[in-house]
Amino acid sequence: VDKPLNIISVATMTHAILGAIAEILAVWIVVSWHLRSSTKYCVRKRRIMRVTMVLWLIALFSGILLYAFLYII
Repeated sequence: VDKPLNIISVATMTHAILGAIAEILAVWIVVSWHLRSSTKYCVRKRRIMRVTMVLWLIALFSGILLYAFLYII
């Protein structure tokens, strides 16, 4: 990386790191839930699901921003 504080570098690192964390959390939620039909296991994980969703949305936005800088602007 020539310029570590360049907007493209920051967007790439943000997208990669937050996307990876969101994916790991999502897999952990599914594995720990064991695809049970009862919602009582799901309700206990509501907070971590919200954190995962927020991380995923930030990763999505940074990916869209990265795409815009690389291909549109």
